[in-house]
Order: sequence, then C-alpha cells, then structure tokens
Amino acid sequence: PWNVLRILVPLSPEVAAWWNSTDDFTIRVFPCQPPSEGNDSHTECMHLEVKAAKPFHYQGRSVQAIQTEIFLPRGTILEDCRFAWVQIGASLPEMNA
Repeated sequence: PWNVLRILVPLSPEVAAWWNSTDDFTIRVFPCQPPSEGNDSHTECMHLEVKAAKPFHYQGRSVQAIQTEIFLPRGTILEDCRFAWVQIGASLPEMNA
C-alpha cells in the first residue's frame, strides 16, 4: 500500500487570507463526475470542497467555499482517503490582500 500526501496551497491572496483568518472549515470530498464514454482518465479523481461559515470577497463576490479536483495515483481506494486541516507556517513574501 502507498501513502500519498497532498498539500493544497491557495494561489489567490484572497483565499490565503481567508484560510489564515478562519478555523471552522468543513471539508467535503466526493468522486469526480464520471468520465466521458471511452475515457477512464478520471477514475482516481476526487472533488474537494473547503467551506467556512465566514465568507470572503473575491473579485467583487462573496464566496463561502472553494472547490478543486485532486488527481490521485491509479488504484487509489477513494473511500479510504482522509482529509485534515493542518495549519503550517512558512516564511513567504508579504501578500497584499
């Protein structure tokens, strides 16, 4: 068996500021939509949603959740995947959000 670790890092300063100012996130995971007929490339794909009660503003809109797709190695047992919210510190350039 393999253990795969994925660390998600927000690309947007607005999302990064939201993640750093909120600690009541809910993580919801489910398989991606079935691939089109004849294409099984999304077999090990998971749809991830991170949601919090406190919304943030992004491009003039109030946003309460972000979503992404995570591609995992072929053969991953999606039902056995676990997700956790872990805050880490890093020395990065200042983000003007």
